[in-house]
Amino acid sequence: MDRPGSADGLFSGPGRGGGPRRRAAITPARRRRGAAGPCRRRGSPAACAYRTRSARTASAASASARPSAAPTPRRRPAFEYVRDDGGPGASGGAAGPARAPVRGSATAVEEGPPMTTPPAAPRTAAWQPPEPCGVVTASLGPQAAAAVLDDLFRHGRRSAVLDEHAPGEPQWLLAELGDGRITGACPRGTWRLSCADPQTLRLSAPPLDPDGSDAWRLLGADLFSPSAQLRIGEGAEGAWLSRDADGADRLPPWLLPRDRSFLLTGWRAGPRSSRDLDGEIRFSIGRELSGTTACHPVRWQDFDVAEPAPDAAAPASAAGGVPDAVGTWISVREYWAEDSETGAVGVAFHRLTGYHAGPKPTPPVGLDAADAHS
Repeated sequence: MDRPGSADGLFSGPGRGGGPRRRAAITPARRRRGAAGPCRRRGSPAACAYRTRSARTASAASASARPSAAPTPRRRPAFEYVRDDGGPGASGGAAGPARAPVRGSATAVEEGPPMTTPPAAPRTAAWQPPEPCGVVTASLGPQAAAAVLDDLFRHGRRSAVLDEHAPGEPQWLLAELGDGRITGACPRGTWRLSCADPQTLRLSAPPLDPDGSDAWRLLGADLFSPSAQLRIGEGAEGAWLSRDADGADRLPPWLLPRDRSFLLTGWRAGPRSSRDLDGEIRFSIGRELSGTTACHPVRWQDFDVAEPAPDAAAPASAAGGVPDAVGTWISVREYWAEDSETGAVGVAFHRLTGYHAGPKPTPPVGLDAADAHS
């Protein structure tokens, strides 16, 4: 026998033995109790939907009429700063700075900055490097750069701009481009450039257009002589002159300009070795053991240790216990600077001064006159 349906529901529950659910009988009393069941008119679906919408509307209206709940109080921080300077929120006592943070203090407190915030450092002027001593530098502008390109790559003649500051001196070129390097020498009136010589053409970058249409290829170029140098900037957008300043020889010994020389690597050993090139203006191809090659505007000489003749006077370097070295060199001139705050000195500027073949043109580091006094 099935279990009778519940008086509050429209359908009865499952039977005692798990049988099918049976529809409960609707009596006149149930019809009068509209709230007892979901429907007042014999379970009409339209009536059920109407009661459901009405109930939701009434619930929303009552919720909007209720006063809003009070905001949740902010949690008290674990660490607070106690004011003790007599200001608002002070805990009494003599005026003074804020005390150390305390936990759970019962006195009037004022929140301070986060503990992880570092104190603001005072603003100070940025450190400026000291100026090099004994050298003069000047900007010559883009017109000078254009004049250099015109003299070298259109006419193949000496640079008139450099000749103004170093008249009659030999000139050399070392230019770095995005697609290679161009080197050259001009001992008198005309240039020999690696980009125009048939023997070095394959190892050199193509020449620059004298009109400057492909100046974007240029990364930088140094046109130099023993006493002055022109630095051509990237894209030939400007030129800068550097030379010795008047009175450079009267500087303190530790600030005197110093001449240095660096060995160019390359060997004559093997069938594809470094070699000299024919021509009135000396040129050579230096080849390293790795196969790297470079064009040098100087005759080539392998590195070696010179053996002086028994009756010859000892050279300056040999007198210091160091044998003379021979090879192929590029020389530079260093200019030093001194920091006014610490007194530290160091190289602050340098310029190229020439190519050389034979004995090392400068004494080894530590054996020249300036090093002897420093």
